[in-house]
Amino acid sequence: MKHIFFKFFLILISTMIFSCGEDGNDGIDGVNGTDGEINSTGLGRIVLSGDITDEEAAMIISEQGGTNTHTIIVDNTTNLTSLEFPQISNLVKIDITRNQRLRQVSFPDLQATYDDVDIDFNDALESISMPNLTNAFGSSRITSNDILNTIDCVNLEKVEDFTISNNPLLERLLFPNLVEAIDRLSITSLDNLIELNINSLEVVKEIQIRSHPNLLALNFPVLNEVDEMQISSNPLMESLDFPQLTNSSIENFTDDASISITNNTNLRSVNLGVLSKSGDVQLRNNENLTSINLAALENSYFVGIDNNALLDNITLPKLVDSRGIGVSGNPMLSAASFPVLEKSRGIRVSDNQVLTSIQFEVLEENEGSFTMSNNQALRNASFPNLRITRSIFIITDNIMLESFSFPVLTFIGNEQDGTTFRIRDNNMVSSISFPNLATVTIDRMDIRGDAIASVDFSKLTTFSVLDIQSTVLLNSVMLSSVQDFTEIDLFSSGRLSESAIDGILSRLVSITPAITRKEISLRGSISTQAQANIQTLRDNNNTVNISN
Repeated sequence: MKHIFFKFFLILISTMIFSCGEDGNDGIDGVNGTDGEINSTGLGRIVLSGDITDEEAAMIISEQGGTNTHTIIVDNTTNLTSLEFPQISNLVKIDITRNQRLRQVSFPDLQATYDDVDIDFNDALESISMPNLTNAFGSSRITSNDILNTIDCVNLEKVEDFTISNNPLLERLLFPNLVEAIDRLSITSLDNLIELNINSLEVVKEIQIRSHPNLLALNFPVLNEVDEMQISSNPLMESLDFPQLTNSSIENFTDDASISITNNTNLRSVNLGVLSKSGDVQLRNNENLTSINLAALENSYFVGIDNNALLDNITLPKLVDSRGIGVSGNPMLSAASFPVLEKSRGIRVSDNQVLTSIQFEVLEENEGSFTMSNNQALRNASFPNLRITRSIFIITDNIMLESFSFPVLTFIGNEQDGTTFRIRDNNMVSSISFPNLATVTIDRMDIRGDAIASVDFSKLTTFSVLDIQSTVLLNSVMLSSVQDFTEIDLFSSGRLSESAIDGILSRLVSITPAITRKEISLRGSISTQAQANIQTLRDNNNTVNISN
């Protein structure tokens, strides 16, 4: 809001300046402006169009341009090749569009613009010169000029919303004095850009540097504040260094990434080593990325590190609180560590082919989904302090996984219907143990595997459906605290041991008040006592299915 007010204030002041030239003292000198010299103060608007020539345009500018001039419009000219607007230091609006033969535009004395600047779709335009421009407020766009090769704004210090895009012949953009972008700085789709100098940039709300196939380097030596940053599809860039960037927006989280570095084919290193607070941090699809420095990051909305083909290690040594962690599709990743992370709103670790271990040593609360899947070399996963996880809970297709540990986990789920609990196809896992899990509010607990021989849910009291299937004999199924459920399905192809069945049925008949309208399915040999317990359950209007 303060930027909108500031912009309005600047336009108002500029209009007052442009509109308040002194009238003449008599008819000859221009009583009420009737007979005065036009070029003493100039007209408010200069409009050039049609088949106007260079000579005619120069005469109009000389006669009509002056301190009152606030708007320049040059549209759809057919013969104009060169323009110069001298002695104009401030403009509210510039519109130079769709001029067939215009090659050069110069504003040698322009110092500030206050509203819209549009220089677009000029087929022959080669050069734009504004060497003394320091401030560009409002929206400024230089786009789709097919042969534009020079933009001279070397003294530009502050912009509001500044876009340069789709000018395929531009090779260099030099803004060595640019310090601040109030709203947005967007430089995109410049096919031949090899050099971009924004080395003095300190503060920007949103920055986009995207789709420059020949850009070799990008430096941000003094950038210290940014809300949103997108650096993507710059295939020749090898490194990104942000030595002073300490904060990215964390106050108003949105789905948009605050820092997004994606699809930079040759990028090898990213240094965000002093960044302590951020919204999203997403590093994705950087095929040659081997080094990520997030050593100081303490708080973030989301950290996503995905599909970086050569990345072999991820460490976030100071990250305490994040609304989400995503690590997936990194085929060379062998280790990932989050040693002080206490809270998260979602964890996803998937499709990392050589990852052997994953540890969240102090994580206590996960308020969102939990997914650990298709990590083909993963052998162990430890969550020694995790007490609560909500929403989806998935551990699947980790073919080498031997063990996972959730020793203090007490609660899984939320109030949403259809949320998933699934532990499947981790075919080296022989034991499933959640020794302190008491409540699962998810619709169905689905557990399947080729080697599962024991299951420990000894503190589990409340769940809806528990379905456990194994291809080997289930020797032990601990359900010694079960109280409230809808269905227990242990109709496992590997069968249950007689003692396991005895233990389950003994617990079920001991529940008070007596359970009713429950469904229990068991497969295995049953003892005489088990037969009696089955009859008791049936007498209380429960469905009990038994197969040997």
